[in-house]
Amino acid sequence: MRTGSLLLGIALLVGCGDNLDLDGEPDTGERPAARGEETGGAGRVEPGGEQAPAQAEVLVKDALGASDLQVAGDRIYFVAKSDLAWELRWVRPTGGPVMTALDFGDLRPVDVVFAGDDVYWIAGRGGRVLRTSMATTGPSEVLYADRGAPPTALAVGKKAVYLGLADGCVRRIWLGEDPAVERIACTAGTPVVIAADEPDVYWGTAEGALFHWDGGAADKRISGESFDSRLAIDGGSVYWLNAHARAVQVMERDAHGAKPLATAQYAPVGMAMDASWIYFTTWSDESVKRVAKVESPVEVLADQQAEPADIALHGDRAYWLNEGQGTIMALQIQQP
Repeated sequence: MRTGSLLLGIALLVGCGDNLDLDGEPDTGERPAARGEETGGAGRVEPGGEQAPAQAEVLVKDALGASDLQVAGDRIYFVAKSDLAWELRWVRPTGGPVMTALDFGDLRPVDVVFAGDDVYWIAGRGGRVLRTSMATTGPSEVLYADRGAPPTALAVGKKAVYLGLADGCVRRIWLGEDPAVERIACTAGTPVVIAADEPDVYWGTAEGALFHWDGGAADKRISGESFDSRLAIDGGSVYWLNAHARAVQVMERDAHGAKPLATAQYAPVGMAMDASWIYFTTWSDESVKRVAKVESPVEVLADQQAEPADIALHGDRAYWLNEGQGTIMALQIQQP
């Protein structure tokens, strides 16, 4: 998810408000039959030499304009546009045919997250959060709808899906068959990124503040930040990209301040993490990189890319969008 695009989407959602006509809006979420192959598969990714970045291979060659690259289960998901609608598509980590999982309608979704067999998404208009089962057929279920306070960001925890709203509030939708919605906190600013590891919930705002909530009043931890990726959270820290500071940022979960994990990273765009590393992409030198969660030199995994953006991990491979050429790339990660 690119927060710059999200801010534009928030402005459109808030600005349009009740003037939007939802009649005939083709976003019921009913899943069409799976489509056939749209791209060739990818072979085995060969590791590079010890002194040079490894060679990445094309996993999907027809992904122009794609976004929201994520891994859920044994599938690589992304959002892309057909001639008629925005779609949620998927491909196996080893390649093969690209399939369509969900038709979003004529507007790109603001955000998409996964929980088990369900996908939760923010409709491009109407101030709604919907849930669609990937395991069964049928229409999507509207879980939240408020044009006056449209949703701006989503995150999945162990027990609930959390949504930020344009009015500065954060709500949660309990996972399960009876998804009740409840407000947990309201603060100044518009939430644009959220991360949850219950009981802790963190969110960053368009105005540069980072808040924490664990059941009481929300606590402002940081101000003056820029959140240019999703928040990532592990047992000890919260991570994000700050393009203005040209840094990968980290904050300990009980701290009131951040520090750079990597600096001089011009135009960082996408970020993912595993147990030991933060992986990220940079436009300035068109590279895919990683840095250890304990401070270490930045390692270049792949260079000479084409505007690398969203990045995701599955097993021992990294996947990313090359926006400049409309491809999804795959790379086998060599562990030290």
